[in-house]
Amino acid sequence: MSCCDRQPFNNYTQLCCSGVVRERNRGGRYANSCCGTEAMRPDQTCCNGTVHNVMNGDCCGNAVYFKQEGSFLCCNDSLARKLADTDECCGSTVFDGGRQQICCGEKVFDRNQADACCTRNNATEVEFNTKTEFCCNGAVRRNMGVFCCYLRIDGELVAESYRNQTHCCRYPFDIIYPKVNGDCLS
Repeated sequence: MSCCDRQPFNNYTQLCCSGVVRERNRGGRYANSCCGTEAMRPDQTCCNGTVHNVMNGDCCGNAVYFKQEGSFLCCNDSLARKLADTDECCGSTVFDGGRQQICCGEKVFDRNQADACCTRNNATEVEFNTKTEFCCNGAVRRNMGVFCCYLRIDGELVAESYRNQTHCCRYPFDIIYPKVNGDCLS
């Protein structure tokens, strides 16, 4: 006899599963381990405390699947059906791996809408169209007199946009300087 959370149990015929006594005999088959508070047989799979009647399965959150089959992807603990070999995870969903879509900030965008991703200074991502925009701490419209300056702040390079008509990006690259009398040399 042993104790299971101050409750006596026979460890030959029973299991102690997280403080709950469970019978080893599970319909003629014997459980040899626990899954949360449930007894589990060798022909079952435990996924985050949920018992599945599947042998040697792979877990995705609470769900079970067979990774080697290649029909599903596990995206942020969500099981998603794979439609093509090039499919990849984007957040909790699937996208075509870059053929006609992009993944940006864990969201899927059609390439005719956006064809690149821009990482902001705070490490978040935003989508942009390289034909009409450029990346500088976010998507910035091209041909608007706006340029990008990489400032050195606390040993890090930080992208900041500025108007070159009124401001300058210059050494020591710590701030964006206003032009003095239309000049950057001061």
